[in-house]
Amino acid sequence: MYSLGARKFVVNNIPPAGCFPSKAIHTRPIGKCDGKINKGITFYNKSLREVLHQLQSKLPGFTFIHADLYGFLKKMRQNGSYYGKKKPKCIHHQQKFVGEIFTNIFNMQKFKKKINFKKIKLTCE
Repeated sequence: MYSLGARKFVVNNIPPAGCFPSKAIHTRPIGKCDGKINKGITFYNKSLREVLHQLQSKLPGFTFIHADLYGFLKKMRQNGSYYGKKKPKCIHHQQKFVGEIFTNIFNMQKFKKKINFKKIKLTCE
């Protein structure tokens, strides 16, 4: 792109994929981030920033904005109320409930049973 005349770039780093619901549902306790995945992403993101600075010093006119999506999403997860996110009621029950649903769905599919979602109810005390 630089060789075609582009000089200004916005570069996103990789978000904390270990905190994506598809990964967090498999951790214990349910909902905790997968630290192994996030550790690798953190290493990559740090290297990305260093490479961008090297490119800036080597390529005339090269400028970039580094968007820290990883840091933003981690902060939002840790302190969501700062960003307007409300804490759900009965989060422990919801996490346990979601984990049970996925386990049941997996088992039902494994044994070729039909899933009746109308019978699934969540109650909090």
